[in-house]
Amino acid sequence: MSYTIEELTSIDDDIFDTLYNHSYPKIESGNTMPWERYGSVSTPEEKKVIIKQIFTEVTAAAVDNAKVYLWRKDGTPIRMTSVSVPLDDPTYLLLHYTLYGPDANNSRSWLYDADFLTEINLCYAETFGVIGHMGHVMTDSPMCIYYRNLPKSSPSYSTLTEEVSEDGLISIFKFTYT
Repeated sequence: MSYTIEELTSIDDDIFDTLYNHSYPKIESGNTMPWERYGSVSTPEEKKVIIKQIFTEVTAAAVDNAKVYLWRKDGTPIRMTSVSVPLDDPTYLLLHYTLYGPDANNSRSWLYDADFLTEINLCYAETFGVIGHMGHVMTDSPMCIYYRNLPKSSPSYSTLTEEVSEDGLISIFKFTYT
């Protein structure tokens, strides 16, 4: 089993569509996307256009502090993530949007694989010089539940902390690397 990471300079339609289609049920069931920011969008196709535009804008900007990455497991695309270095805390990388898909065996067990988590952390630390990464997610969304199910420490990060916003709507998770 091997993982590869690729910095994208453009978005491949077929890969994007596959990952989006696998992610869409979780996006919708978990209230993870603030669709109201984008006007009156209601259909899955309209929403797909918005998500693709978000990823495309990052690749088109071609700046050092924001990137889109594609992860593959044994050649199968499993994850696409947009990230940036926030101005208010440049020691942590901020994950913006992520699409997830199953591996060639139709499994998502890779989400908890220590080798996969280590590859993510090494990529971010080496590329951006950060000590960790963070995600701002809707409290009790599928992503929030995933983060809560990860161990508080692992071989790939020394701590995982959660801070909940005052209104209780957003959970901020910080992974500090080992």
